[in-house]
Amino acid sequence: MNTLRIWGGGIYEPDCFYEICDEMGVLVWQDFMFACNFYPGDSLFLNNVKQEAIQQITRLRNHPSVALWCGNNEVEEAWWNWGYQKALNYTKEDSLKIWNDYVKLFQNILPSLEILRISQNFFLHLTFIFNPLLRKGSHYQY
Repeated sequence: MNTLRIWGGGIYEPDCFYEICDEMGVLVWQDFMFACNFYPGDSLFLNNVKQEAIQQITRLRNHPSVALWCGNNEVEEAWWNWGYQKALNYTKEDSLKIWNDYVKLFQNILPSLEILRISQNFFLHLTFIFNPLLRKGSHYQY
């Protein structure tokens, strides 16, 4: 099986990329464009995220090459393992707000989008590095 991952810190590729993947039988792991950072949980930002996600899923949902959507690249990994809370002197209240914003965006809003359900693509809220479901078997980082 040949699979390419479109990294959350990059771009949404143009249509021709997905058309070539469709023709060549290459599967695409598509991240939403969130990487290695914490994101706000205010309604203005979250509504913007919803609209972007709906636009991209609508644009790409008919490509058989798009095998799954992933909420982000290493945001949860960063939270648990990169020492931000200590390095940035977050209070318990700061930490709770940031974590609740994470849950709201990546575990509630993105996976609940009706268009994602209709597209019948698999959804992961976090990347493979931290995801215990994907730590089984062999995986390689290049």
